[in-house]
Amino acid sequence: MRRQRTGITFFEMLVVIGILGLLLVIFLPAVQQARATARRVQCVNNLKQIGLSCQNFVSSRGVFPSQGTEAYRRIERGMESEGRELFRCPADPWSDDGNMMRSYLLNSGTHFRKSDDYRNGFHLIARPRKPSEVTDGQSMTAALAERLAAPYVAEDNASAEGNPRRFLWWTARVVSSTDGNEAAFIETCRNERVAVTPRFYFPADTGGAGYDHFLTPNQHGCWNGPFNEADRNEVIVPPSSLHRGGVNLLFIDGHVAFVADEVDWQVWQALGTIGEGDVAGGGF
Repeated sequence: MRRQRTGITFFEMLVVIGILGLLLVIFLPAVQQARATARRVQCVNNLKQIGLSCQNFVSSRGVFPSQGTEAYRRIERGMESEGRELFRCPADPWSDDGNMMRSYLLNSGTHFRKSDDYRNGFHLIARPRKPSEVTDGQSMTAALAERLAAPYVAEDNASAEGNPRRFLWWTARVVSSTDGNEAAFIETCRNERVAVTPRFYFPADTGGAGYDHFLTPNQHGCWNGPFNEADRNEVIVPPSSLHRGGVNLLFIDGHVAFVADEVDWQVWQALGTIGEGDVAGGGF
């Protein structure tokens, strides 16, 4: 009598493993893409909550919550729930640490940060912005954008060197912060970076700081000068994110748009100003 065979052969097992591996190769990118999309959607929702809080604030107070560090606290208090947690982008694992800065920063504009009279962005140091000051239109002027989190005190140089978009680079020379000299600072940051180091970290979500529109998204930011000589009040802090290809930008009117890394530089500059007469078109 012929004995009935049970189980599977080694060859059959290899076939099954090969099929499972093929299915994994096919479906894993789709799963990863779905997760990335979900994180990006949650990030957009966070920014919309922030925008709603800003609009509610200006409706009740007549000014925007855009003054120094207190701006963040006022926005958080105006949110319906979770407060500080809505300032953390789910795509950025560093933002989960309690010692990390917020993922969404206020826009300080395209001018040096030295005084409120000279600043042309949403964020001011000593006083809040009034709606009447935003003459370029609230729907075409940035309020907040994403910035990858970084610790206030980094553990070592390796953490900065391995994550250069989170920290700021020292430059070879100090550029004078005289009115209208921003172009020289930008070129120095682009072409004369010398090192990225955490020895003196810039807390970008503290009073009068924030991100800026000097450089387009996901480029390296800079100190103004080398470590021992730098003007540490003047920095370049581009927005940055782990969303592929760009960053989410919250406009003053409360809507959110995804801005590509390749956005035209002049358009990007126009989005950062409140009243320069340089209203940006669409297509960013």
